[in-house]
Amino acid sequence: MCDCRSVLEKKLLQRVQNANPEATGINIGLGGYVYVIGGSVGMKPSLPIEGSFDLPTKSGGTKTKRIKERMIASYCPFCGESLIGEVA
Repeated sequence: MCDCRSVLEKKLLQRVQNANPEATGINIGLGGYVYVIGGSVGMKPSLPIEGSFDLPTKSGGTKTKRIKERMIASYCPFCGESLIGEVA
């Protein structure tokens, strides 16, 4: 797997430190990654998915069902390296 995440986090940390030299306890991290457990444990980029739809009820009305899921990326969003087969 590529090291884009760690490289970008280091660059972000450096940018915040340079912009705020008096700051202490800086904690920077990229969100949008999930742990994937398969043959081994690893992290992959993911995107949140939110939606809703109406379902009929027995009484003849409708009920709104909401969904929240995460879609795991097959390619690194920064360098384009394939993540297929890395951890499945």
